Amino acid sequence: MVLLKDVVDVSGRLLVPKGVVIGDAHLKVFRTWGVAEVDIESAEGLEEEKQQSIPAEFMARAEQELEKRLVHNDMANTFIKELHDIAVQHIATELMNEKSS
Repeated sequence: MVLLKDVVDVSGRLLVPKGVVIGDAHLKVFRTWGVAEVDIESAEGLEEEKQQSIPAEFMARAEQELEKRLVHNDMANTFIKELHDIAVQHIATELMNEKSS
């Protein structure tokens, strides 16, 4: 996920500038400073392209595995949904790579 806008704290201090690819460290910063939402660039076209290259059986298995981990999360939240979609792709890719090894 890439930030569409600068992320600032309640006093307006810049925490993370726009254009940065969000990683685990950024999520920790957001939690620390009470940032509940950020604006991200749409990656729908890229996600669809990635999903098409991963066989449906791996996507389904990844979806099932992730469902157990995110059972208590609000899937209506845009950030959580995006995180879910990225995680499904990552897990499906790992499953696919394990099978080909």
